[in-house]
Amino acid sequence: MASQIRYGLSLPNRGVTFGAGTPDQFLVMAETAEASGYFDAVFTGDSLIAKPRLDCIVLLSAVASRTRRVLLGTSCMASFIFRHPIVLANQWAALDQVSGGRTYLVACMGGGPTARAGAPRSPSGARWQIEFDAMGMTTKERAGRMVEGMEILRRLWTENEVTHEGKYYRFERVALDVKPLQRSCPIAIASNPRPPYATEADIERAFRRVARIGDGWQIDHGTPEEFGARWRRILGYAKEYGRADQVRTSMIHLYVNIQRDREAAFAEGRKFYETYHKGTFPEEFLRVRLTYGTPEDVVARIRQFEAAGCNLPIIRFASWDQMGQMRLALQEVMPRLGEGRAA
Repeated sequence: MASQIRYGLSLPNRGVTFGAGTPDQFLVMAETAEASGYFDAVFTGDSLIAKPRLDCIVLLSAVASRTRRVLLGTSCMASFIFRHPIVLANQWAALDQVSGGRTYLVACMGGGPTARAGAPRSPSGARWQIEFDAMGMTTKERAGRMVEGMEILRRLWTENEVTHEGKYYRFERVALDVKPLQRSCPIAIASNPRPPYATEADIERAFRRVARIGDGWQIDHGTPEEFGARWRRILGYAKEYGRADQVRTSMIHLYVNIQRDREAAFAEGRKFYETYHKGTFPEEFLRVRLTYGTPEDVVARIRQFEAAGCNLPIIRFASWDQMGQMRLALQEVMPRLGEGRAA
């Protein structure tokens, strides 16, 4: 059975570093999104050193105090493996409590190596390496730390006392008395390995991981056709593992710029994206990565992802005029997207 489509707003919490929003403006955006009735979730990004910004848990806690209904999530938590699971379990359980049980954690391994033969250099590659060096970890540990961390979080949230003996973490008789309101908070995985950075074996391993331990899947780049093929693949693996009913949420994080002049929308979206990510990106990449143009263009693009199986599109406005874009979306995009949606 197809899941009902929900819509998320992404707060650009890195924007405070270059003049694209303030904490108070982000909170107003979250309130406005909830009050509109069109948005079902508020997400925000996360990174420590590679892409510094307002801390995601702190910002989501503030959003929790100003909203009552919307889901609160990460897109994605790139620092997941750098946060000790005991600390993160306690922080996230507290967020779940203060929000009334509305959290949705999306775990991520963070940046990784790009040194495969023939692979182009990523603009963020050097910053990722600095981050791993500073945290005393190697990129080879990423998947193992994420999987082990997810296991620990779930145990600490559901068991009275936990003893763990793993590859990366070891502790005895740890009890967290602050439990989330949700029995165990959902944890989705952000994963979108692609050639030439990943082999077919890498891709299969990553998608099987989502199917085996994730409650959902999130990506930030790709065509609707790629999204559909990859989501179907994950669902197929989930069926193999007997988890067809547990891997439910499929998300894409979109950078959106709405203007009547399509090329002006692309130009502003490009400038915002490259400023946000501190790099220069090929035009052919950005033509796919950005969702831009008239309201009709934006609606059509999001509808393509929905048709491919995305049941939670997440919108981040690629503009310095965040509230202006928000008003345009509420006037001319979201009503069209909401047509025919089940009440």
